[in-house]
Amino acid sequence: MTPEEFNEILTQHGLPKYIRAQKQILEKPKEGGSRERLEAVRRSQESRKDIKEILSNREICRQLLTYTQQQTPSEQTKIINWILVMMDLSGEIYGKVRYAPYYQDALQVTMIWFCENFVNGYNPDKSSVIYWFNQYQCYRILDLIKQQRLNVQSLDEPTIGIIPSPEPKDFIKKVEEMLDAVENCPNLPNSQCPLFRIRKYPNADCRSVLISVLKLLHTGEKDTLGEVWNTLGGEYQIPPSAIKTFIRNECSKCINRLTE
Repeated sequence: MTPEEFNEILTQHGLPKYIRAQKQILEKPKEGGSRERLEAVRRSQESRKDIKEILSNREICRQLLTYTQQQTPSEQTKIINWILVMMDLSGEIYGKVRYAPYYQDALQVTMIWFCENFVNGYNPDKSSVIYWFNQYQCYRILDLIKQQRLNVQSLDEPTIGIIPSPEPKDFIKKVEEMLDAVENCPNLPNSQCPLFRIRKYPNADCRSVLISVLKLLHTGEKDTLGEVWNTLGGEYQIPPSAIKTFIRNECSKCINRLTE
């Protein structure tokens, strides 16, 4: 793919048509006899090579940026989404294999950032569009790794703010008050407690997780919060650190409204 060839595609407003064609080539099953399969493989290789060239050639990236900037906001959104499709087809997005546990969560954040910043934030003089995208993706993956390490290290902290520590004298009273508020959460006007859930674990919503935590503390079955996280991790089949992070970041919004 040369800059001249790509400019011709843009001039004819044929970017969506071009990407759909490449997607069909790359995703088409390699069937038939050996000659047909070899031809399909060859076409796939050529298609992926062209897409990589579009995303890595700075002059082509400049054309793509200028073309996008000339469109209406609604058309800009469509073009940016097509760019993201090309990135996915290229197989060049950072971390898909090496950092598989963090890849999807980081990618969601990176894609939102890209959509919001491509038109006014990308500079083809400094890097190709795929390098610019991957640099941000790399930092988001590192953020997730760092956060997980901090969560694991802090599992046995005495408190995480909204959950009372077992040590204070009025501990049982606080737990009972919170438990009553959370159990009655769905009956309150405009309650959003059941809407907060741990991603990929739909059974672990804010209300059910908080009730489980508070009941374990109320019965005295577990002496420390670290033991509570481990027990709930086994109950919900979720890493204990994920439960603690969920309570701190999401459930706190619910419990703070209920106990105001």
